Amino acid sequence: MNTEDEMAQLMERTKFLSEWILHESAVQRRISLINNRIADLSNSSKSLGLFFKFKGTLKSIEPLFLMVWLKTISDNLLTDYIEGIVQLRLFLVYKKEEDGENCSRLITPSLIIFKDFMCSKIWQELIIERETTGQGSYTINGVTIPLSREEFKQQACRMGIFPMFPNISMAKIRTEHKKYYDRIYANEQKTSESSTSVFRPKFKDENIESIFVILSRFFEPKDQFMNFLTGELIEGKINFLGDQNKLAGIFIDLRETGDIETGTHQQTYNFIKQTFLMKGKPIQSKQIFIYLNEPNKANKQKFIDISI
Repeated sequence: MNTEDEMAQLMERTKFLSEWILHESAVQRRISLINNRIADLSNSSKSLGLFFKFKGTLKSIEPLFLMVWLKTISDNLLTDYIEGIVQLRLFLVYKKEEDGENCSRLITPSLIIFKDFMCSKIWQELIIERETTGQGSYTINGVTIPLSREEFKQQACRMGIFPMFPNISMAKIRTEHKKYYDRIYANEQKTSESSTSVFRPKFKDENIESIFVILSRFFEPKDQFMNFLTGELIEGKINFLGDQNKLAGIFIDLRETGDIETGTHQQTYNFIKQTFLMKGKPIQSKQIFIYLNEPNKANKQKFIDISI
């Protein structure tokens, strides 16, 4: 890229970020607004106080960590989002359809704006560039914007918003910007595999969404099942709601269709045993290994249909 092209790219990025990103003083004010509103809700009742300490709740409000920067998301939309999380709690407890509708009404507007920003070409280019070069942030309008996962974590702690930080899946970016992302992904896999003897299966990116739609009803929690498919960090164990024959069948069928790279049968079994529970209980039997090693011993008529 010549100097003229670099200048044009810099101007394009600066213009884009200036249109989206607030100045630091406004960001700090909005952080206080969020913290104060959550504190008010937490102090209003014991149940809400506990609710805002749950890991699942913290993950639900993680997007606010980025939303505070966006000019197009108003203060009212930020506080609506927090109110929407409270409606989500009511829906989960009482199963009332109106609470679910209120949750969606309050949360959706800001998420649409947030998604437009995160899916923009320039933002994705910045993430890829910073991940590739090792530079973890970008500064605009006096605000340092974290662009790598490590920077997200550090910035979240510095800003004092939440102890959690955005676990943004890069599966879509990995597909669309493969030539850039391969360098990052290869290094991550090398580090991951050197730190453990358990081989992690790898899925074809283009079929991940289809596999999730077909199989997600058999796994809990669903977000961790998606992390399993995309190669992201899996927190805790994933509960499979079927039996050993069905779980082994998933790996057997996906291997036969070429949608998954599994390593040896022993490596696959080791991963399954380490990663999954069977109806809430640890996998103790080696029956899954027997099915993987000798598929003719499994009852294929009772396999889950995973045809894509």
